[in-house]
Amino acid sequence: MAVTKSERGSLLISELIAVAIIALALIVLIIALATGSQGALSVRQRAAAESMAMEQIELIKSVPYSTDPSDYPLVANEDPYSVDLTVMFWNGSDFQATTPTEDLGLQKVTVEVYSSLFAGSPVLILEDYKADH
Repeated sequence: MAVTKSERGSLLISELIAVAIIALALIVLIIALATGSQGALSVRQRAAAESMAMEQIELIKSVPYSTDPSDYPLVANEDPYSVDLTVMFWNGSDFQATTPTEDLGLQKVTVEVYSSLFAGSPVLILEDYKADH
C-alpha cells in the first residue's frame, strides 16, 4: 500500500506522539526509581540511628546509678552520626535538669542522635528511665 502525499504528514505526527509517550513513560519510571532509592536510604539511616541510640541506653543501664550525668559513658560517634545525652532527675512531682536536694533515685534519660547529613534537628530521639536499685 502506497502512502499518499497527504498521509505523510499524519504519519510523522503519529510517530512524534509515540516517541513523546515513550519519553514520558521513561521519565515517570526514573522518578519512581529515584523516590524508591531515597526512601531506602532514609530507612537505612533511621536504622543506624536507632541502633546507636539503643546502644547508648544499654550502656547507661550497664553502669551504676549516678547523680552526676557526666559519669555515664557515651558510645563512640560513628560518622556521620553523633549522640547527645540528657539526664533529668525526678523530684517527686516532675523531672528537672539539676539534681534535687533529695535524690529520689529515678532519672529520665534522653538520647538524641544527630547526623551531619541533616543539620539541625535530631534524626532520632529515644527516652528511657534509670532507677537507683
